[in-house]
Amino acid sequence: MKLLGINPEDIDKIVISHEHWDHKGGLKALINYNNIELYRLRNKIPDKEFDPSFISTPQKIADKIFTTGRLEGTTGEQSLILEGKNGRCVLVGCSHPGVKNILNAAMRKGSISGLIGGFHSFNDFSILEDLDFVCPCHCTQHKRRIEELYPTKYVKCGVGRRIEI
Repeated sequence: MKLLGINPEDIDKIVISHEHWDHKGGLKALINYNNIELYRLRNKIPDKEFDPSFISTPQKIADKIFTTGRLEGTTGEQSLILEGKNGRCVLVGCSHPGVKNILNAAMRKGSISGLIGGFHSFNDFSILEDLDFVCPCHCTQHKRRIEELYPTKYVKCGVGRRIEI
């Protein structure tokens, strides 16, 4: 965060997509900063340092930010629906419930223009056809194929990358 110029004191909300260590591992480092609102799925062993809001159903997190609620797959996961000036974008963790299931849940808020995040075990590339942009991240196995199929929609992902929606 320091290298990216992000001040931890400016963070007031954190949403954990799912309970894998690589998605929640940095929480304890933020415990001493402000009153951070934490939104996560119910965990059998909750962090004692935080008093989280446990997510199970779709709800509003902040202005123009909504959670899909808990979606089931190989691992329970929630995704965010972000409303921007260019439409709605879905921000996923690893897409354990499946990209199609996540997009279907998100479309209850309306049409979706973009998708950002990990597409674990994803290979149904036609699902991406109607999107304006796609930004596959860390656990996506077929990034190169997605870029080949959708070169004008493909947005490269990386730490510190800023995407305006």
